[in-house]
Amino acid sequence: MRRYNIVDLFSGAGGTAMGFHQAAPFNIVGVDINPQPNYPFTFRQDDVMELLSKQVDTFKSWADVINAAPPCQGYSVTRHMNPNAESYPLLISAVRELIAPLGIPYVMENVEDARWDMIKPITLCGSSFGLRVRRHRLFESNIPLKGLPCEHRWQNEHKPYSIHMSSARGGYRRSGIQPVFGSCQNLGGDSRFLKGVAMGIDWMKEHEMNQAIPPAYSRYLGKQVYDYLMKRDAS
Repeated sequence: MRRYNIVDLFSGAGGTAMGFHQAAPFNIVGVDINPQPNYPFTFRQDDVMELLSKQVDTFKSWADVINAAPPCQGYSVTRHMNPNAESYPLLISAVRELIAPLGIPYVMENVEDARWDMIKPITLCGSSFGLRVRRHRLFESNIPLKGLPCEHRWQNEHKPYSIHMSSARGGYRRSGIQPVFGSCQNLGGDSRFLKGVAMGIDWMKEHEMNQAIPPAYSRYLGKQVYDYLMKRDAS
């Protein structure tokens, strides 16, 4: 099978990258302004916006796909809880302006509250993949991608196990389900283990999981991206 190259921008600790890796034979390079010692693939510490502005030719010559997850804090409803919220950048449009002209297939992810700044995004939820996490995320792309309907019912009825819902949504308070973890909670016991089980992640530290995308999301998307590239190159 042919291998394609993915540049994983604003990579974090690699939840999305791992899903792409599981989906198809991709070569993956992560880029983040912060060090990411647990990133499971090739990693480059750099300012993403500067890199996009100054090394356009590098992207054109190497990347077959661009994955981007601009910081979500400025979009999240929880920004109102932080006195420094105004300092959080809103980068979705700026990133799009830099990557769209390259003509490279891209996938851009963010929180539900960023819908106003995204173009026809699809929604994915952990409930659609049998995960004990209800973390809704939006994905924009310049190629056709299919979303999946949420499957909250089985989570609501699966009483032996707790379900994690992002605390930013407040969903667990409305449903009465006790979450496995939330970014504002301090659980007793091995909360890192519970987070890992809920999200399908076993290589990150606990604080890294709080910001991560479950690999199942990008595994689902990665298969679609790979099929698109193969069909494009075969035509």
